[in-house]
Amino acid sequence: MKPYPRYKPTGLAWLPSVPEHWETKRLKNLFEERKEVNRDGENTCVLSLLKDVGVIPYEEKGNIGNKSKEDITQYKIARKGDLVLNSMNVIIGSVGVSGYDGCVSPVYYALRPRRGTNAKYYEHLMRLPNVQKVIRGRANGILEIRLRISAGALLDLSFPLPPPSEQECIVRYLDEKTAAIDELVRAKEREIDLLRERKQALVSDAVTGGLDPATERKDSGVPWIGRIPTGWNKDKVTRIFSVVGSGTTPESGNMEFYSGATIPWMNSGDLYSGEAYITSTERKVTEAAIQKCSALKLYSGETIVIAMYGASIGNLGIANFSFAQIKLVVVCPTREMDLPRSIYSMLFPVAS
Repeated sequence: MKPYPRYKPTGLAWLPSVPEHWETKRLKNLFEERKEVNRDGENTCVLSLLKDVGVIPYEEKGNIGNKSKEDITQYKIARKGDLVLNSMNVIIGSVGVSGYDGCVSPVYYALRPRRGTNAKYYEHLMRLPNVQKVIRGRANGILEIRLRISAGALLDLSFPLPPPSEQECIVRYLDEKTAAIDELVRAKEREIDLLRERKQALVSDAVTGGLDPATERKDSGVPWIGRIPTGWNKDKVTRIFSVVGSGTTPESGNMEFYSGATIPWMNSGDLYSGEAYITSTERKVTEAAIQKCSALKLYSGETIVIAMYGASIGNLGIANFSFAQIKLVVVCPTREMDLPRSIYSMLFPVAS
């Protein structure tokens, strides 16, 4: 049931109707683009915009996103209360009302609300997926990740305009409800973290100490393993597993290695699912690639695969199908572990 007695059409595909007493106006009638530039560099408060977070001082965002330039004389001025948008990331909801006077990267737009416009209402509105889809339709760029909407195209878009009092009520209602939901999410995330810690402790206790806590134990001599049952031993990974090795990348321009390929080719990206078992690979290679690339080996049988390079280091899974591999090993330590540098000298507990 709709909360208002009468509605009227808007002529907008993404918003067919609005309450009869609301208006529909172009963004340029609701906001004015602020075109001040920090030419003298006096405004040293650099602001950053994070999706789902909003506008914050640059130093608070940490080591994520783009780095601020040392020369900020080309940065734009943004004032407290302005609606700040990233011209490239607004298509995914990167928008927020500034609580600070400062300066922002030239890739941003700072919009000053006109009289009767509640900037916070339009922050909520522009985070809607259907609004982002409309903005994306006006963006230009060669690649998806480089799409950008011009200020003119953005300001030409039409949006609903409730009376100021209703805008304020809607904002107050959404701020209250979303804050309560955010707190529930944080509580659940803390609970999930605790459950993950419990799971890790459970696995660690079982694989390094067995299932019977009353079993007599001895020092393993390996710091990360600790004490193990007296009937257990320890051994190097090369003597526990029959194969330890890494692969290579067949020449990318050689279609003989890829055209009509049927052999699964394991990459670190295939280990991101979080599932214990790997059921498929995103990429494949041909039999010719296996035959002509000496470093590209074919592995079969149940195999533990762990990423050994880059951001995915330590990600792992079990494959029970034949595959070739790249930059993966059967077992590999993460850099945070206090272990010998060489995988071949690693010691693991071996149950009797």
